[in-house]
Formats: sequence, structure tokens, C-alpha cells
Amino acid sequence: MKGALSDDQRRHRIDILRALSHCANNIIADMEGKMKFWMVVREGQSSTNQKHTEYIVAEAEATRLAEKEKARFYILEAIEYVEPQPMPVIKVKL
Repeated sequence: MKGALSDDQRRHRIDILRALSHCANNIIADMEGKMKFWMVVREGQSSTNQKHTEYIVAEAEATRLAEKEKARFYILEAIEYVEPQPMPVIKVKL
């Protein structure tokens, strides 16, 4: 049947739509000052530097690293942040 999509083509289009959805959600969150991100960490290590603004990119990176290094990697999602509030200046007469 002409114009029918194969299963691979359907899956590829679904992946693209998911990525676009993540992008749209991140744009909205960023406009609100709440940018969501994911980080990939190797089991047994305590830190990483790379932030991924799309889950699908973090997942691809975790898969790539796991295959390359033959180790387990975790995808961590930031769910909230805490920041200090400015300290008020207090003037005290002695």
C-alpha cells in the first residue's frame, strides 16, 4: 500500500514527537524560570558535569556510555532546587 509507514518509520516519528514535546515543555519551564534537566552518572561515581535539557538525549548518552564502558549508568532527573535567600543587612548601633 502506497504511503503506509513501516513499524520503524512509525517508531521514529513517535520518537521525534516525544523529543518535540520535551523541548516544548522545557521552553515553557524555562520561561517560568524552572528549567528541568537530566544528568547521567556512572555507578560508583558521585558527580557529573553535563546537564541534558531533554530526557531523550540523556537516555542516548547513558546507553552510549554503558555500551562503551561496559558499566551501569543512571539517568538522574532534577525535581526541584533550593537556593539561598539574600541576607538582609542589619544596622546595629553600639
